[in-house]
Amino acid sequence: MYRLAIRSELVAYHCHLIENSEKEEEEHPHNYLVELELSGRGLDQHNRLIDQSVINTSLEKVLNRYREKTLNELPEFSRKNPSLELFSSILCRALADEILGDTIHRVVVRLWENEHIWASYEVDY
Repeated sequence: MYRLAIRSELVAYHCHLIENSEKEEEEHPHNYLVELELSGRGLDQHNRLIDQSVINTSLEKVLNRYREKTLNELPEFSRKNPSLELFSSILCRALADEILGDTIHRVVVRLWENEHIWASYEVDY
């Protein structure tokens, strides 16, 4: 299985609901590190899993939707805690939709909230 990965960063804001309360914590930013990993069993006619420019364009297109935004205000987070796990799944599904190709069989997003904490989500084709 071939694998290709790329990293990018974004700053986004959010606030969580406090458990057992209707209150929210204060809005705060995170400097997220996004790792996108693509896997496939074969290469294209140019001996690549996928053209890296396609990955860069797709990744930046998806991440730009969230850059410098408050996640709680976006429809995909409506009435949901914008947890690291949920955010990683939303990013992964959006990127999988953007990067569909004959050679890609798996898309994984690992989303780092800081240097110690990450969550990931993966989609298989």
